[in-house]
Amino acid sequence: MSLALIRVEGAFHWGFWVRQAYASARQDALPLPPPSTLVGALASGLATVLRDVCKAPVAELGYTTEAIEVPLLAKLVKSGTVIETYFKVVDGYGIKRVDITRMFQAPYIRRSHLPDMMQWFAVRTVGKMYSPHMRFEAAYLVDLTKAESIFKGVCKGLAAESLLKLGALSISRIGPVEGIVTVLRVCLDNVSPSTITGIPMSPCPYFEIVDSLANKLRQAQLTEATLIEFWDWKDPDFWTSKRSAGKVRPYIAPLNRSSVESGIIMPFKPCTFIKDIVVAVGKGIYVDDRLYPCSSC
Repeated sequence: MSLALIRVEGAFHWGFWVRQAYASARQDALPLPPPSTLVGALASGLATVLRDVCKAPVAELGYTTEAIEVPLLAKLVKSGTVIETYFKVVDGYGIKRVDITRMFQAPYIRRSHLPDMMQWFAVRTVGKMYSPHMRFEAAYLVDLTKAESIFKGVCKGLAAESLLKLGALSISRIGPVEGIVTVLRVCLDNVSPSTITGIPMSPCPYFEIVDSLANKLRQAQLTEATLIEFWDWKDPDFWTSKRSAGKVRPYIAPLNRSSVESGIIMPFKPCTFIKDIVVAVGKGIYVDDRLYPCSSC
């Protein structure tokens, strides 16, 4: 296994909008982009490279040029190419607001009502995270060997490592099309997990923890950090019609729970802020002066 950590530094334009799973009428927004959204952003960037740079015969991957993102995303997950995802706010603030928005609802109405175009649209309350010019880092721990098996021969003259980096550079949004971002810098480092010893003072990303640790933190009524349950993006069925809203994975964000529950997102604190939780994870990735805890390493 050959591992690499892809770090994407970027900035939001106005903010982002990621709905709760199975939202219908009242569409609340998650305070942070979930791992599934981050993997989707990378898949979208890779699709851009395959279409516009490589001019790749994407039919060889099993899908058409016009519908490449979701099947490609599912392939990245099912193959185990993407192992972990991380996210942190480096600078700036985000505030959750609920707007009255005109929504396209045709996919959700009864088939008998479809002929009536007046019912295709409705006014809904929609949550959004306003965070103009917020700087962030999204990171991906990937298996380069598995990536090579997916993309081998698809983009001639371009190794999987280069393709992944170009895909990260081509990320243009996080979440729906309105969540435009500008990628400022991309780094790809060959890495190897190690036992967590020193904990640097750089901002800490949100990271996954095991269920047993999550249960202990629930019983302890954690306040100095926020326990967030994101959808189980590692389950291949999540990317199909079979997905279940009940399957989740626990993550820790180094932010006070009170601020997150209030819909106020601030720059992430260092891992020393939650030293005991980080040490309990056991292993992590060290890159420069940064630490990325890894419960699945």
